[in-house]
Amino acid sequence: MQACGLISIGHLSKGSGMKITIKKTARFLFPLLSLTLPSIIWGQVFEEVETGEACSYFGEQVPETVITFSSDREAERVIQDIVDASGLVQNFAVHAAGVPNAAAVIRGERRYILYNQHFMQNTRRSTNNTWAPISIMAHEVGHHLNGHTLDNRGSRPRIELEADYYSGFILQRLGASLDDARTAMDELGSPSGTATHPAKHDRLAAITSGWTNACESDPRCGAEDDAGSSRRDPVEERPLSTRSDEELRPSGPDSCEYARDGECDEPNLCPTGTDTTDCQVSRNRGSLDRFPDHSRQQSLYCCDQWGRKWCQIAVNPGPPGSPCWCAGVPGSGFICQ
Repeated sequence: MQACGLISIGHLSKGSGMKITIKKTARFLFPLLSLTLPSIIWGQVFEEVETGEACSYFGEQVPETVITFSSDREAERVIQDIVDASGLVQNFAVHAAGVPNAAAVIRGERRYILYNQHFMQNTRRSTNNTWAPISIMAHEVGHHLNGHTLDNRGSRPRIELEADYYSGFILQRLGASLDDARTAMDELGSPSGTATHPAKHDRLAAITSGWTNACESDPRCGAEDDAGSSRRDPVEERPLSTRSDEELRPSGPDSCEYARDGECDEPNLCPTGTDTTDCQVSRNRGSLDRFPDHSRQQSLYCCDQWGRKWCQIAVNPGPPGSPCWCAGVPGSGFICQ
């Protein structure tokens, strides 16, 4: 029996001494490889999984059974980031498989995220956006974390919109822009709905709603744009003047050039006592924050993605937009006022 790779090297070699060396090497390595290669190869093949009524991304027919393979490192990292951003514990395994795109599957007590590696790579290339495949994976994670696969009934329009909402919410938490969160659905989604999946415009609306709610509870979201439009650069060039520094220094209440701009600029941009009104308002606001008037606080509720209230959150509520759960209600919602 001849080993293909080693014979090719022998034909490329020059000189009988080299050929003898290669033949000896082949006789030594072939028994070793015959022992190690099966374990290496089969270590990447996991199991045959019956998909049942899977929740898939676009609604294509998922094969009844698929062979699963080990997931790549990038997919593992992306899934871990998604789960970490949700604050929950991963309760599923991630495997590559011959599914059309991606699917959430449950068999017995075992849960899976199955994804097509070629589809994910092609999605990133076709959209020219690294967030596109991440949004698809986040959608499938949303099915498991919302309990959609527990009844094994497969995709339905309502739960697909909930998973889309989760995808938009999580992508904002991971740092994606709204356009990034919408890219995969915008370019690959179907304009018409089916019995299992809503039309593209509805799914884009769900993604946008999730992203927007996450943005509203994130003080960093949009802060750079707001800061750029409302504040001047403190190091921008000033016109030269022949007056002394003492003559140029502002003095007296609201004498600073940045006075009454809605922000306290003392002492970084204005000398103390020259941005009086803004700083007084800021101090008063800080006092209210330290000693809140509980009688004025609004009640917080756990709501679905359309804002319908499920139950009131009374113990340790998080900020609006955070995931929440209500007893007797399947799946998770988001805190709202």
